[in-house]
Amino acid sequence: MFLVVLTFVILSCQNESHSSDADNNADSVKAVVSTAPQQAKQANVSNPFDNFDIGELHKKLNLNTFHSSLGPRIEDKTKPAYLVDFYPKYTAAGSCDNEISALGIEDPEWHYEIIPTKVYDYNNDGIMDLEVEFIDAATHGTYDSKSQLVISKNADGTYSCIRELNLSAN
Repeated sequence: MFLVVLTFVILSCQNESHSSDADNNADSVKAVVSTAPQQAKQANVSNPFDNFDIGELHKKLNLNTFHSSLGPRIEDKTKPAYLVDFYPKYTAAGSCDNEISALGIEDPEWHYEIIPTKVYDYNNDGIMDLEVEFIDAATHGTYDSKSQLVISKNADGTYSCIRELNLSAN
């Protein structure tokens, strides 16, 4: 069992330490936080990302809706799987002028980052969607993938990737 290690980088924000209800974390985990929002102004559009907490993606972004190195670790592909299932603890910055914090998680073998880049109504359904850069890289070896994901909030409060563009992969 590895000792849990949490570190973070804050850009002019207060930090907050968070953990889920899960008891144990067998992996060494490092969370990296920064801020990077850009919000497109669109009239008459509902925005579920106002005052958004990055912890929502940690707990509720369905990993089965996009490609990642976590895919092979998901036992039942017919049920939603979330980052919290693999990494129960994370550290995130508090909000800075309503900006969305970015979250990164690292264990001895993998490095993941979710960096919000834009909030806009991608699919013209009247509800704002969140565009993020998703970085998925092996800490040893050559696997290094960057994807642009568009994330939409579902009626049940979970999040799904509705568009995925692979920016680079090895």
